[in-house]
Amino acid sequence: MKKGIVVYDSFTGNTKRVAEAIASANKFELIKVDDAPHNLRKYDILVVGTLNIRGGPTPKIYNFLKNVIPPEKFVLFLTFGLPLWGYITALKCLNNMRKQLELKKSNLFARVIMSNLKLIRIDLLIKTWKRLKILANPFRI
Repeated sequence: MKKGIVVYDSFTGNTKRVAEAIASANKFELIKVDDAPHNLRKYDILVVGTLNIRGGPTPKIYNFLKNVIPPEKFVLFLTFGLPLWGYITALKCLNNMRKQLELKKSNLFARVIMSNLKLIRIDLLIKTWKRLKILANPFRI
């Protein structure tokens, strides 16, 4: 089994609930961004979760991504509330987060966008999951 860690920041509890479900389903370590270690090379996969704030992650997640030494693979997920603009700015947020980690030679494994805990887009997740069998079924959330 792959060793993973889920690092998240949450304001209202939605992102925390998703992070808990992902960590539990995959038997990954769960840690709030405030307590996250700097060097994560001992893990096989990093899952980062945040809420979307005007096209960006929370300031704590932003600083974490700027300073972290990530494992080889990462998964990004975020939550948002606004139906139209939330989704549009969520794509911008995920792209910015991806670029930060790819600069550190980490590879995007999957990204997930959620609105009020309802999955609306899965990009790469289902295909890679069946092929690599690293993450459990996200529909269990």
